[in-house]
Amino acid sequence: MNIKDDLQTRWWSLEATLLDQFGKKPDMEAILFLIGIQETGFVEQKISKEQKQDLCMWLFALC
Repeated sequence: MNIKDDLQTRWWSLEATLLDQFGKKPDMEAILFLIGIQETGFVEQKISKEQKQDLCMWLFALC
């Protein structure tokens, strides 16, 4: 198995997990947003709409 196949398998697994948890298949932007929330430590606190927008802009700049 090469690296690309492993990454694709893990991506599909992540999509399936999020589908089970939220009831609909997330798009790539939603997944990146959730990863950003986790990585910035905002999981434990409420964030404002402005902070969410800033996070989205930061994530889209990375892509």
